[in-house]
Parts: sequence; C-alpha cells; structure tokens
Amino acid sequence: MTGRYQHNTKVFNNTVAGGCNSDFWRSQLEPTSVSVAAKNNGYTTYYAGKYLNQYGSKAAGGVKHVPKGWDHWNGLVGNSRFEFEPT
Repeated sequence: MTGRYQHNTKVFNNTVAGGCNSDFWRSQLEPTSVSVAAKNNGYTTYYAGKYLNQYGSKAAGGVKHVPKGWDHWNGLVGNSRFEFEPT
C-alpha cells in the first residue's frame, strides 16, 4: 500500500525472508503508506481483510502488530485460502 513499484520495496517473494512483512517493510515502508497519508490529512482509517502473507506470525511482528496509520484494524492472520463451489 505504498504505491511503489515492486523493485523499490526490497520484497522479492511472499515470505518474511523474501521481504514480505519483514523488519524492513514494517520499519521503512509501512510508515509511508496510504494509511499514514490519509490519517495525516484528517481521515479516520479502517482496514479489514488480508494484509500481507505471514501477517500475525512471530517473524512478522505477531498479531499485535498494527501497521501505522490505521485507527481500526482487522487483518486476517496468516495466509488465506479461499474455496469456491459453484452451485
């Protein structure tokens, strides 16, 4: 949610070791996300749904980690698996 191209984020794959939800991501990129910009401009912010792969894992800051800028946070823990059965 930073608006940056992938090659400018140091994220190389969907694992913490690959940069996704890494220490660098949480300390350097999250503080510059759209949520921070919105909050700084007086908006109330809310997030619900999948954030990043491995969100909530110990290596990714645990479930108590709420990215900067969000007033209300309901991030899905872990990777999600969607199932669809057509009727």
